[in-house]
Amino acid sequence: MQDLITEFLNYISLERGLSQNTFLAYKRDLERYSSFLAKKNKSFEEIKSEDITTFLWEEKENKKATASLARNLAAIKSLHRFLVSYGFLKEDVTVLLNSPKIAKKLPKVLDIEEVDALLNQPKKEKNWEGIRNQAILELMYATGLRVSELSTLTVGRTELKSRIVRCIGKGSKERIVPFGKKAKQAIENYLEERPKLDSKRSDYLFLTVHGNRISRQRIWQLIKKYISLAGIEKKISPHTLRHSFATHLLQRKASLRVVQSMLGHSSVVTTEIYTHLSPGRLKGVHRDYHPLGKE
Repeated sequence: MQDLITEFLNYISLERGLSQNTFLAYKRDLERYSSFLAKKNKSFEEIKSEDITTFLWEEKENKKATASLARNLAAIKSLHRFLVSYGFLKEDVTVLLNSPKIAKKLPKVLDIEEVDALLNQPKKEKNWEGIRNQAILELMYATGLRVSELSTLTVGRTELKSRIVRCIGKGSKERIVPFGKKAKQAIENYLEERPKLDSKRSDYLFLTVHGNRISRQRIWQLIKKYISLAGIEKKISPHTLRHSFATHLLQRKASLRVVQSMLGHSSVVTTEIYTHLSPGRLKGVHRDYHPLGKE
């Protein structure tokens, strides 16, 4: 059983181009699934859909969130499809299993004044770290990059002259995202300091004092620190600046498809959540484009 799971994990790693975080999540999910089946003394050939339902109920009783349960089932479904496709199983018992419905939570966003207050915090630190952190925050808000994408951004993919970054996002897909003059100036200021940090001749843009790539965990710590210093009391997440970037663009009537492209969403449905945060945009579109919108 474990050999088949390993084959599947190798397959999704090489063929499907999943992000490292998604791959590791699938691996953990399937390890728990495998342990559950081992306790039941069941092989893959003996599994019924009821067994999978029982596994998910046990996960739920262990206080697993609905989103985690949905991912659990997605991993199991993918595994069984793989086993059937490659002839290891004759029947896919997961076909009729439905994913639990996940209530969509509207992401927390900062308003313009709060963003300004946040971006002003690193300026108070008169050292290389403050200059680097200023560039990090400015670029995050200017581009809406995920924290993991910013952490792995390289110098070569940051084009100052044309003011674009070539970001490698989920599924190893490249997308081009522009940024403005403020972010450009912040990056230029940081690049003047960067040689002092680049003891390992790294191509990663944002480095630590030891010359290593700054981690996404460290970037999250910095965001929390500056949010606190700015006196912002909202409950935030590592993607708060990304959510704010998208919301502020849509409030100014940016095309939903363009915002989708810049965020790297595979489906516009994912981007549409931000329209719930922007009623002014929806009213403006209705007013400008509906035949009776101005009446």
